[in-house]
Amino acid sequence: MRIFFILASPFPNYTGGRETWLYNVTRRIDASQAEIHIMVTESDEQPCAFKLDERLSLVKIRTLTATKWTRWLCRSYFRLLDYAIFVAKAASYLKKNSTPEDIIFAMGPIIEIMPAILSVKGKRTANLVCSVRTLHAETLARTFPIIKNIFFKLEEYSFKMSGKILCNGQDTLKYVREMGFQAEFMPNGVDFMKFAGARDGKLNDAVRKRFLVAATIQKVKGIDELLMACERLNAKNLAEKYLVDWVGKGDSASYASKARERGLARNIVFHGVLSNTRDFYRYADCALNLSGGGGMSMALLESMAAGCATIAWDSPVYRQLVVNGESAILVKENSWEELANAMERVITGNPDALASLGEKAQETARTYDWQNVTRILLEYCRSAIP
Repeated sequence: MRIFFILASPFPNYTGGRETWLYNVTRRIDASQAEIHIMVTESDEQPCAFKLDERLSLVKIRTLTATKWTRWLCRSYFRLLDYAIFVAKAASYLKKNSTPEDIIFAMGPIIEIMPAILSVKGKRTANLVCSVRTLHAETLARTFPIIKNIFFKLEEYSFKMSGKILCNGQDTLKYVREMGFQAEFMPNGVDFMKFAGARDGKLNDAVRKRFLVAATIQKVKGIDELLMACERLNAKNLAEKYLVDWVGKGDSASYASKARERGLARNIVFHGVLSNTRDFYRYADCALNLSGGGGMSMALLESMAAGCATIAWDSPVYRQLVVNGESAILVKENSWEELANAMERVITGNPDALASLGEKAQETARTYDWQNVTRILLEYCRSAIP
């Protein structure tokens, strides 16, 4: 069996949810099970983040984002030209190098699935697999609002032409099925044993409770609501009682400035991209999972596997993994007031209650170990072979 994965991202130089999923499943597929080809965009912007096995074939598609000399062209709606170049070149490669017996696995509808559709001349075939990991059309519509209707039509067309649709969350699964298409559940995963031992010998701050956010620095990750919640805590004279560690990529300068302006410089620390996120769970009393969007949260799975108590939005993204009051504290989505109240409960509450939440969450996370996820993926791919 040969599998061609398509991802319009500079993998393995970029770390994101899709990239992490792709890295972890492909490295666990034995050469006797499948021959793996990964088609990505070429870029010199970032250093390599994932060390790939030599047996994997990495095909880099050169587009406008490949070098700094042309990357500047990809601003605003000109970014669509870069997507078009990727689709055209990836489709050409598939026509020359794939066969009807190969599995073409698109890591998203609209952009990633289009080379596969073009390579088979617009025919719906069983070997075209479309992965749905968030509300893709909605995400693109926010970036390019003038042509938002086109993205929803292309998403529907993507589903119509796919032989198999795999959704990584119960919310995305419901979304696709309500559009009238058949879809299957393909979960995110976690290196359970790696994170399960993260809290051995945990060294808590004797005075301050520590909260951990493992996410890209973006508005959709709940950062504005967190700042407002922290202001509320400080207004209640709790400034010396807590610390928030934010670990993840992105430009933190503007938010660090906002934190200083609001008197939160001692309460929020932006650490940037780190390879030792696991080690932060050793010190964390509670993880904060405040992302919007859709799919299954990898950050939540990691905090669960670490046995760390969690505060999360009461949204489909998080309800599919944790239960309020049993394995997490869920608060109204985007409500900074409720977030502040929940954080105050952690700061002033019983540590044993937090430990109980973490233990329950850890039991659930065990079933999402990458080995189980890889096995499910291979079963779906075998069933898609014509």
